[in-house]
Amino acid sequence: MRASSETPPLNTSGLTDYSFLYNQTLENAAQDYANTCPKGLSPVSSREGTGEIYQSLPSNTLALMDVIEAALKASWHPIMVHGFDPSLEFTDLTPHLANAPLMFTQMAWGSTYSVGCAATRCSDNTTVICRYNPRLSSFTDATDKIALIESNFQKPSTVLNATARLYISSCNARRANLPDGHSISIYAFTSQLVSSMGLDFILGYVLSEWRDEPVLLGIDDNMMYTNTELRAFANMFYYKSTEVGCYYNLCNTTGQATHAVACVFNMTSRLAQGLVPNGNTGKKLPAGTDIAQLSYNRWLESEAQVYANNCPTGLSSEVSHEGIMGEIYQSLPSETLTDMDVISTALKASWHQIYTAGFNDQLEFKKSLETIPNAPVMFTQMAWANTREVGCAAARCSSNTTVICRYYPR
Repeated sequence: MRASSETPPLNTSGLTDYSFLYNQTLENAAQDYANTCPKGLSPVSSREGTGEIYQSLPSNTLALMDVIEAALKASWHPIMVHGFDPSLEFTDLTPHLANAPLMFTQMAWGSTYSVGCAATRCSDNTTVICRYNPRLSSFTDATDKIALIESNFQKPSTVLNATARLYISSCNARRANLPDGHSISIYAFTSQLVSSMGLDFILGYVLSEWRDEPVLLGIDDNMMYTNTELRAFANMFYYKSTEVGCYYNLCNTTGQATHAVACVFNMTSRLAQGLVPNGNTGKKLPAGTDIAQLSYNRWLESEAQVYANNCPTGLSSEVSHEGIMGEIYQSLPSETLTDMDVISTALKASWHQIYTAGFNDQLEFKKSLETIPNAPVMFTQMAWANTREVGCAAARCSSNTTVICRYYPR
């Protein structure tokens, strides 16, 4: 399957899409090229009819499958960020458009049916090459010119973009004067992230780093940015940002070239602002008027951990938590994913329901709704106006990883 649960559905049904098959021959060809530790795409003449994706991650310790997965995810990232025309028609003009989702159109092209990937450890990075067949006949390989970066994870803001530029343009530690209720995240990389990697990949890579923050830094009981290093995690994970502006600069303040990206976020809840899609209706959920801000609670986490350690197969009984706490249960068929990855998946699943199932315009939850097929029960639990605290835990079980999130009040 091409799309993961995190990939928003396209508005146009794939009438000519072929199923993707993994191709060992393409993998072998990708491996041969990756073994040369290249700095960019191979010449088209050396792989006629075959397309290619190149990525270089500034690490030679990540598991090879992790970097390959990151490479493939990055192919889908541009369409989530920049979108595409409703007709899904790729023309010779497309590569020259600003923020053209080139990697996505390569991988999602209707006639593309096989792919093979390989990775190689280089001196101070890991190079990933993916080859696919057939290649877009109208695609022209090009090197993106790194300049102004804007992200549509949230609504792009020229004001926030200017703020980000103010911070990063001088390549020093001076903090820009942020508007009230805004935060800034800074991402820096060595020269391995060269300009030939393209804007979409660099921005996608830096904005994906929020997943690592809670693992490396920990989460305190109050997710209200008391730990400034957790800003990106809180911004992205708790869905509080509606606008973002980013700016890139090549810095050299320590004798080593560093690629730096600054992203400035606002903090207004998307749900409270009426910006969450209501299923496939084409409408948004109504703006909230009394939605409490969510904070992290260590006690709820410990309670969730106690139950998760039992490796349950479903929700606990309401009696066991006196009906005052709500609960989300997820079981992922993997024992190797990091705890934060499975917890992230569990919480994302709470929001995924509203994209696929929708809800009534009054946002009125009735007991009878629990029996309706595909009812967005997890979403209504997490998005409930009065819910203000949450804690999550994960446990490794025999053949899966169990995630429990408890929230208050129920």
